[in-house]
Amino acid sequence: MRLPSEEDIAAKMTYLQSLVDSSEGGIVSVDIHTIESMFTASGHADWIGRLAHDKSGHELLAALPGVPIVYLASWWLFEEMFDRISSWLTLTFGTYELKERQLAKIRIELSSSDDTDEGVNESKSDPSAHHRRPLGDLFGAVEAVKEELNIQDYSIAQTSLEQIFNQFAALDSGNV
Repeated sequence: MRLPSEEDIAAKMTYLQSLVDSSEGGIVSVDIHTIESMFTASGHADWIGRLAHDKSGHELLAALPGVPIVYLASWWLFEEMFDRISSWLTLTFGTYELKERQLAKIRIELSSSDDTDEGVNESKSDPSAHHRRPLGDLFGAVEAVKEELNIQDYSIAQTSLEQIFNQFAALDSGNV
């Protein structure tokens, strides 16, 4: 994802400060209770679950007890970008699997076939009922929304034999 501009971060900081009573002036840092209040006030109460050591908010947890408001604003912008990308993926492809998530990077896996409702309902035993997704169509779909979704760079590739081997090895060793 593209890094937010200084103007976007400043605007988000102003918005976040408006969510809490900041009668003492500008907020420099926030604690966990203030962050949770901001989530709730903004309609993002479900983001509280993202504040875990294995989720996207692990950096916020590491910065506690006082998270700099500029850092929270940047994280918030990335979360909004991720949510928009996630919604677009669901609308465009139906299902996908999130394989890796870092603050500004996501890695997903799509099925190699387009299991649309008509394809699935035609015949489950007919392999031609599942339409393969041409890589060119995937590139075209992403290019069409790249600017709108703040996607800086992306790549599309078929699963390699090494990745398949590693998946089987992880299954075999119970490290799924």
